[in-house]
Amino acid sequence: MATMNREFFLTQYRDEVNDHIRRITERLFQLEDHPGNPDQLLEEIFRIAHTLKGSSRMMGYHDVSTLAHKMEDLLVEIRDGHLELVANVTDLLFYCLDTINYLVEGVVKNVKRSADLEQFSQLFADVIAGKEIEVPHLQAQLSKTQPPEQPAAVVSSTPTVKASPVEEVEEQQYIRIHTGDLDAILNLVGELIINQHRYEGQWSAYAAILDLLRAHRQQIAELRQLAQHENADSKMRQMAEAFEQVNSALVQEAKTLFKRARTDGQQMHLAINHLQEQVIDIRMVHAARIFALLPRLVRMTARKLGKKVDLRIEGEETRIDSRIIEEMRDPLIHLVQNAIHHGIEAPEKRKNYGKDPTGILTISARQEGNRIVIMVKDDGQGIQTTRIRDRALKEGLLSHRDMNTVSEQNLFELLFHPGFSTSETIDDIAGRGFGLDIVRQHVDRVQGEIEVRSHIGRGTEFLLKLPLTLTMMNALLVRLADDVFALPTVAIEKTFDVAPNEIDYIGKTPVIAYDNGLLPVIDLRHLLFAYPYSGQTPVEAEERNFVREVERQTVIVLQAEERRLGFLVDDLIEEREIVIKHLGPCLKRVKNVAGATTVRGEVVVILFVRDLIRSADTLLEGAAFLPPRAKKETRNVRESAASKRVVPRILLIDDSPNSRNVQRSILEEAGYEVLIAEDGAEGMEILKTSGIDAIITDVEMPNMDGIAFTKAMKADEAFRHLPVIIVSTKGSSPDRQHGLDAGASAYIAKGAFNEQTLLQAVDACLKAS
Repeated sequence: MATMNREFFLTQYRDEVNDHIRRITERLFQLEDHPGNPDQLLEEIFRIAHTLKGSSRMMGYHDVSTLAHKMEDLLVEIRDGHLELVANVTDLLFYCLDTINYLVEGVVKNVKRSADLEQFSQLFADVIAGKEIEVPHLQAQLSKTQPPEQPAAVVSSTPTVKASPVEEVEEQQYIRIHTGDLDAILNLVGELIINQHRYEGQWSAYAAILDLLRAHRQQIAELRQLAQHENADSKMRQMAEAFEQVNSALVQEAKTLFKRARTDGQQMHLAINHLQEQVIDIRMVHAARIFALLPRLVRMTARKLGKKVDLRIEGEETRIDSRIIEEMRDPLIHLVQNAIHHGIEAPEKRKNYGKDPTGILTISARQEGNRIVIMVKDDGQGIQTTRIRDRALKEGLLSHRDMNTVSEQNLFELLFHPGFSTSETIDDIAGRGFGLDIVRQHVDRVQGEIEVRSHIGRGTEFLLKLPLTLTMMNALLVRLADDVFALPTVAIEKTFDVAPNEIDYIGKTPVIAYDNGLLPVIDLRHLLFAYPYSGQTPVEAEERNFVREVERQTVIVLQAEERRLGFLVDDLIEEREIVIKHLGPCLKRVKNVAGATTVRGEVVVILFVRDLIRSADTLLEGAAFLPPRAKKETRNVRESAASKRVVPRILLIDDSPNSRNVQRSILEEAGYEVLIAEDGAEGMEILKTSGIDAIITDVEMPNMDGIAFTKAMKADEAFRHLPVIIVSTKGSSPDRQHGLDAGASAYIAKGAFNEQTLLQAVDACLKAS
């Protein structure tokens, strides 16, 4: 009898094992959360383990089939009521699953691996005998154990920690496609797009030929008129008529060719776009694929640290490029472990703070425009900036002079410095100085960004802002002298022209007036073509091309990771979709460069916005945030100006354009100066950079609502004296009291809103302040 070719079935076997592990894991969590009626779930787990044992035995993988058999024995004891499903029993089953996954992955990778079956036998015997056991920790299991893979073409969903018992999922037929093959197809699609752009470039050539023929037709017509003069001979007239006929035919043929080329080009554009969308869609997988590993990670980490954590997963159905989601796997593990270790407090501590003993850890994924945003948020103690300052001073990352002037965002940046940690203890979860720097490295690899938000006593939020795909992007082409560069449009906030006399200086930093504040600017050619330096005077800075004395330049405002800075360029060329070409291993990580593309046959460098802002920030000594000392100087100037103002300045915050316009009109007609913000977050930025006398705010707004804004403002000693008037559609007594408790001086329901009510409230609040 012929020997079975196991290699032929290996991939199918691996997928089957992964599916079995996923389904057992789900049901074990459901048993922990819903212990009241375990019979059905235990029966399902037993059946899955039995199937796993049989398929492994058939493939000849003795260790895997033995472990599955031991799981069966343990489940029988639980089902028959001889053993309770307590924590160490569940831990042992998870450890068994991890080991099975470890063994199978070794087979797939052609790496010899084995399990300590004697150890497992003893563990299972002890737990069945009712003894307390200590389940070993599979080395690096959380970094090496893949979450159960699912084919990219299969739509699936993974339940959260709090899921109810699941129903059997109907099996779907599929074929497996290696992601490398999809990458190759996408690269070919990219080449098609490049050729399409070249083809579209020929349209202008056709149009030029058509214009030239039309011009010749006019000249021939004039020649024919001369030939019809009575002194002209018949041969000349015949030649003129023949030229005109030939030219008319050429013009008609050129028109036909031009229309046909344009129609073919448009059809090609639609077909290529559809092909690109289909291939990218095949590469997309649900966020559930990466979220599947989190419940066990949270459970294990929380138990090890003696904490209680309620894991909440949102947006599992969000679709993400499979390459990006695999790249984010380790960062997500680090962020979750850090949230439990550094963020969420121990139960007793939370009780003392008046919090629920169980901390909440929220993981979510959502699409925002051309980005995917993955959020890791806890309701813990928040980031203690004093500890960051102390550790940064100790490690030489901050000087004594900078201790009291460094901004919160700059402090948060230090968390990503290699080896930086505020933990006093070192263990296998945190404190070794690896973690957030690894998160940054992985996010950089996919040209993403990280944003950190934190409030003492309320928790910390990490936002990973990632591209939709690593193959294509919309970009703005800009010119610097004779060179063309590409900037991702997702990072561009605004573009506009600026004259030399509109550029001022705060210390040595060139700035322009922008968005009710000051924006640092730098010539992009200086950043790309010159060596960094510091300590120059404004005059020297101009000589060294910080800014150049030219008639007008274009400013591109770029934003990344809570930083914003203006870059001066010579010209804007066009916005277009480009194909990202990576530079290969030799040029894998070039500062300020994200990749390259080709435009009309020429190589164009794609710039990495986060690197650009960091480079400029270093060059301008922290100007991307505006240095705290510069902010202080600016604020002093503004406060001085405010003290001389006769007209009070009102900050109006409302996300409804119509509501803003109505209130603004009323206030300006009454003689007030009005500044506008669309939500509380924007309002806080304006508040920090502009002299404000009073605030009018709506309640329900994106990003930061009016209540949160009022509380944040009143918590800041610099602004708590300012009066706040809430104007909201919510007019009930509890809503009104909620607003006043937050710190509002007055509360106006929009149902009772009129011009007199608003002006009286503003006048009373200004007099009281």
